[in-house]
Amino acid sequence: MNKNAPKQPGQEGYVVVVVALVLVALIGFVALAVDAGVFYSTRTTAQRIADASAVAGAFTFVINPADEQPAQAEAVARNLALDQDIRGIAIQDAEIGVSVNTATRQVTVTIDRTETSIFGSVLGIMDADIGVTATAEASEFAGGANCVKPWIVPNTVLLPEGSDICDVCPGADFNPALADQLLINNGVVTQHAKDNFGVLKLVRPTQPAKALEPGLFYSIQLGAGPGGDNYREAIGTCSLNGIYCGACYDVEPGNMVGPTKQGVADLIGEEPDTFNESNFCYDPGCRDTSRSLVVAPIWDVCNAPDPGGCPGTSFCPGAKLGEKGANVTLRVAGFALLFVEGVQGDGVEARVINVTPCTADSGDGGGGPVGDDGNPQIGPFAVPVRLVQPAS
Repeated sequence: MNKNAPKQPGQEGYVVVVVALVLVALIGFVALAVDAGVFYSTRTTAQRIADASAVAGAFTFVINPADEQPAQAEAVARNLALDQDIRGIAIQDAEIGVSVNTATRQVTVTIDRTETSIFGSVLGIMDADIGVTATAEASEFAGGANCVKPWIVPNTVLLPEGSDICDVCPGADFNPALADQLLINNGVVTQHAKDNFGVLKLVRPTQPAKALEPGLFYSIQLGAGPGGDNYREAIGTCSLNGIYCGACYDVEPGNMVGPTKQGVADLIGEEPDTFNESNFCYDPGCRDTSRSLVVAPIWDVCNAPDPGGCPGTSFCPGAKLGEKGANVTLRVAGFALLFVEGVQGDGVEARVINVTPCTADSGDGGGGPVGDDGNPQIGPFAVPVRLVQPAS
């Protein structure tokens, strides 16, 4: 090729034009990529807000069963969404849709907003419509729970003082009036329990006169094993070991006054929250959640040994657990949501906030969705609320 050959007329101008056209195309692609990223980020943020709002709305069915529904669920879900922003721009009320199905205890939240393009306007793309939907439900039944406390609340905790608790069990002395005052009767939360949510009760005694039997103070061993240190830690922190419906757990023997007081002190802190009876919430600030709000399994005193049951758990009609020296185990019939007030003269005092019974087929693990380990699936804080994909 002859380097000294004369250049063709207009060759330099042609290169400039081609480069300019290519740059315009490249800038267009970059602009579209930036806007696509913005739109994707907006949608992701909106979906997270919708998820959280739906769960918060469904949570109202659990945290305060006396709330007027669907008004309370809708208000909580909407207010949570209104408190959020996307890319620094607050979500507007008109962008939020909330629907509540009280029969299924489902809350659906939609967020629809128009996101303005950053660079796309150069190419005629002014904005994009972003729409997301989330549905959460609160189950009336339990399959299992984690982060529970090592106390097993008797199903008879709301019976009048001095009642013969074995009269709630089928047999010659069966008293239907007392049976109607259990926490759970035939797998259903009783009206008496609902009417007494928020009432202060002794849930874990520290006085021998209040023990179930000598040495048995309504405590159970969780996954970390026996001993005062493990027991105290299970009270003050969150034990991730699952507690399952229909399963049997060893009793933690002994009074353990010190570990009980220390664990409760770690749980509620130096300045514990207080229960607001008028609004059924937790001060300061009247909130829906509190560190004093915990979950404990419920023990059915009528549960007798059977091929699938717990050895040595027959308490009625003899009002005695097993034989002397036998390993005592208790079977889970449901879960109680408790607000722990502290340790007073007779022991741990708490308010029963809500009750979640095991399903009718709890003997095989609760009847709910089963995980890879064969146990029912459970959620954090042992609250039966989950995100779902509603049927179309």
